[in-house]
Amino acid sequence: MLIDTLGDEMTRLALQNRPEIRELGYSGRINEHEVEIALLELLPGIQLYAGLNGDSNSFLLNNDWVGWGARASWNLMKFAAYPVKKRVLELEGELIEQRSLAMTMAIMTQVEVARANYHYLRKSAATAAKYYDVQHQIVHKTRDSAYADVTSEQTLIREEMNNLLASAQYDIAYSELQNAFARIYSTIGVDPYGDSFNTDSSIADITASLKQTWNERGDLGG
Repeated sequence: MLIDTLGDEMTRLALQNRPEIRELGYSGRINEHEVEIALLELLPGIQLYAGLNGDSNSFLLNNDWVGWGARASWNLMKFAAYPVKKRVLELEGELIEQRSLAMTMAIMTQVEVARANYHYLRKSAATAAKYYDVQHQIVHKTRDSAYADVTSEQTLIREEMNNLLASAQYDIAYSELQNAFARIYSTIGVDPYGDSFNTDSSIADITASLKQTWNERGDLGG
């Protein structure tokens, strides 16, 4: 079951799957390419040329000839701007690294908080379930006693109200537990529905697919 995975493994999954980390990784790569481009812009530009030449000197063996060659040119403006541009790109790279570090720490914190919150709410839901079960048994015994005129009707009403309250408390605890369970998947960046989930299928097929996915992962035992 994913919830029972060790904290280090959950953190690794989060850092691997969260789109925020991927976005910063892409930004870092783009920044590196920008530095390379800025350096390549300093290389001289090569221009090829060719021309037809002629001379009126009758003593020449050939009065007409074709000339060609190459000319290299340097952009002095780019040379002057390169140190500033390089420094700007370096600062952007440092900023991306700091953002990546901050995002990593934030994700690690989110994972630990989500795990702790889930385990706390899991215990709370278990306690609420036990309380509801006990209260349900009390109501049955109180109802039997009321039918036998051993217990007053007011006592039965009070216990039935306590039973309704226990049921509501369990429903709330269970709902909070499911929200915490979904938050675990959201924090790690894992799709809770699985890769084979098809919204175009019938309700029965979707239900069966979800049950199979959750059973394989152990979600239904959470």
